[in-house]
Amino acid sequence: MNKETLLKELHASFKIVQDDLNFKTSFTELNKIIFIEDMVLADGYVSNNLSRQIINRIVEMYYGQIGVFHSWLMAPPHDMIYMSEAKKLNEEERKDIFKTISEIMYFVRKNKRISFEKNKISEGKFIDELMNYYNERFNNFMLKYHKKFEDFWKEG
Repeated sequence: MNKETLLKELHASFKIVQDDLNFKTSFTELNKIIFIEDMVLADGYVSNNLSRQIINRIVEMYYGQIGVFHSWLMAPPHDMIYMSEAKKLNEEERKDIFKTISEIMYFVRKNKRISFEKNKISEGKFIDELMNYYNERFNNFMLKYHKKFEDFWKEG
């Protein structure tokens, strides 16, 4: 299947899933952070479980950062980079990072439960919840700490 045909199928499938699950998050919003088009083009097909793929991809994006957060809180003693960055965190920042880990783990566990329930309405609400979290907290959180450590390393 050629790229254009595959992307048309993806957009049509997304619209059906969005209508069935009744979520508000747009294709454009999702594609900006989890690259749905790239996923489908790499796979070569649109999954019959598109909603689960979308949810799993968002949750995995969040969960993929936990190792970094953990290393900021408990830097491995042999890791000069994380040891240096961890020393730049104050107590309030440490609490903020731990809170973010907790929020992400809530999403990870909720995702597991929803996958067993197989409730489409829950999936739709969860997609919106995940995206609201990204827009209201996660994006700014990531920008804050990446900027903090960028500045730290720039100062050398």
